[in-house]
Amino acid sequence: MADSSYLGSTLLFYPDRIEVEEGGVQVMMAWERPLMQRMAQIVTVRGGDILEVGFGMGLSCDAVRAQGPRSHTVIEAHPQIIERARAWAQGAANTEIIAARWQEVITELGPFDGISFDIFGGQDQRLEFFGQLDRLLTPRGVATLWIGDDRQLQPPLRAVLDAQGFTHRFIRVSAIPDPRCTYSRSNEFFIPIISRR
Repeated sequence: MADSSYLGSTLLFYPDRIEVEEGGVQVMMAWERPLMQRMAQIVTVRGGDILEVGFGMGLSCDAVRAQGPRSHTVIEAHPQIIERARAWAQGAANTEIIAARWQEVITELGPFDGISFDIFGGQDQRLEFFGQLDRLLTPRGVATLWIGDDRQLQPPLRAVLDAQGFTHRFIRVSAIPDPRCTYSRSNEFFIPIISRR
């Protein structure tokens, strides 16, 4: 589903998942919680200022908040999820929800000590986003992203990171996908930790 189609779609929210109303495309499911928690731990390892691109079900955002960062910026583009993200952020003095596509606001933001990139359809946007990582990440900062069932970064993304002086390693996390899940079949996931050489 293209970015513009997704952003104009109606979403259905269930306790354990988010789906696109037309066609039942799955956006996110609660079984991802262990992965989101681990991604949050990665990006908050140095504390400081954290950027999350994508709110989804708020699973990672909950885990980031629990780590008590100095600031927590969340970019979300889907109108229905924006409403949920704003409700989630109410009363949190150090949390900012930016209601926009990340491409519209990223040049005005940063740098951050930790960055997590996990948006619906994000695979097509990885190169563009991570091509700006050198400016967005502090010298000792760390970044991560959702790569689904992949066990390595795709060569074009590795090349973009290498060109900016970044290295990466993986940690393995176990999670059991919901039997209804159509976007993942593995119970073993590899989460990248991206940092400067």
